[in-house]
Amino acid sequence: MFKQKYICSLDLGAREIKAGIFSISVDGDFQWECTHAQTIHGFKEGYVSDLGEFSECIYQAVYAVSKKTGIKIKEIILGLNGNMVTGRNINAAISLVEKGRKVIMQRDIRLITKQARLLGTHMDEDIIHDIPQFYKVDDDQLVSNPQGLCGRKLEVKALILGAQADRLSSITKAVNQAGFDVEDMVLSAYTAETMLLTEEQKNRGCVLIDIGATVSSFLIFKGGCLQYYTTLAQGGGGFTYSIAQKLNFSFDVAEEIKKSYASVTSMSSYHKEEILIKKDQSYIPIKREVIDHSLEEEICLFEKSIQEALVASGLQEEISEGIFMTGGGALLPGLIDRLDQHMPFSVQLGKIKRGVPQEIQDVALFVPVAGVAYYGLRKNMFGVESVTNQSAHWFKRSMHYVGDLYEEYF
Repeated sequence: MFKQKYICSLDLGAREIKAGIFSISVDGDFQWECTHAQTIHGFKEGYVSDLGEFSECIYQAVYAVSKKTGIKIKEIILGLNGNMVTGRNINAAISLVEKGRKVIMQRDIRLITKQARLLGTHMDEDIIHDIPQFYKVDDDQLVSNPQGLCGRKLEVKALILGAQADRLSSITKAVNQAGFDVEDMVLSAYTAETMLLTEEQKNRGCVLIDIGATVSSFLIFKGGCLQYYTTLAQGGGGFTYSIAQKLNFSFDVAEEIKKSYASVTSMSSYHKEEILIKKDQSYIPIKREVIDHSLEEEICLFEKSIQEALVASGLQEEISEGIFMTGGGALLPGLIDRLDQHMPFSVQLGKIKRGVPQEIQDVALFVPVAGVAYYGLRKNMFGVESVTNQSAHWFKRSMHYVGDLYEEYF
């Protein structure tokens, strides 16, 4: 039995790549070993734009954490950003027997899961996650786990998250070219919930919004699992672009202004404060209220997108625990308070529940890469099959088959 298992994860953002090495002990103690962030190159709008450049970028990110920890990396688990993944709800059904009733076995559950995957996959897609939301036995009995029950018909409602196969192939090729194997690919925003949400919050109903650079991922949990997923058109980069466009600065300067001076607060005394911003060879004075006003239109659009997503989900009445925010954009001063005032639910910044590190700065920015790692470690420990690497689990599938035969005849 191992005492400590290590894993390396990468979070592929629109503007940054984040790497991390994490560990978990046999008793489930999750530890942050090392994290690293750098500008991403050769990867634009969810596509590999330069294979060699992107591969080198991956190598540098993994090498940075490997060197700091002294841990040799062979495999990595990849976290995909929201603009790469689409979600759709699927209903599938199978007949268990023509006459009478039978005991539902694990084989039947795998069969209907396979049916849902086939119905929910487009020709050019690979499935990242298939998430059963509930099962129905004989058209009227709703259950979370039908194994052991008796019936003639089994149905499932599942949420399928997929990504374009050619994108994933190009990413895998870049990782291989960097000298590593891909253990699995996951949606970063989905696995981030393992760092931020409790089982009670997911059971009672809550929203998780991960503000990325170009889009924000919007997820609703209820009954312990993900019930709804979509993306919002606004992201942290949009906030920056709004400052750059309205105040006539370059994107890089606008990013520094956003991080250092921008806010969504309504404090009048704060707005009168004047700051100096370097432009070309001189400094120009700008009042903070001018900076904040340049964000107003984009913030209003963000609020509207959240409200529209809540309505589109049809789950507004199912949310009891409010909205949790994460991602770099969530750190914009005053944003959480403003959303809390304007939304029908409480809004708060997500707090890390597992292995909170003491020495890592800006820890909130590394929540997705930590969630990706914890998801991978948990699957490895408890024998859950990888969605994107199922061929490696031939022994487990053989044991499933033997178990099914035993259930059937004994």
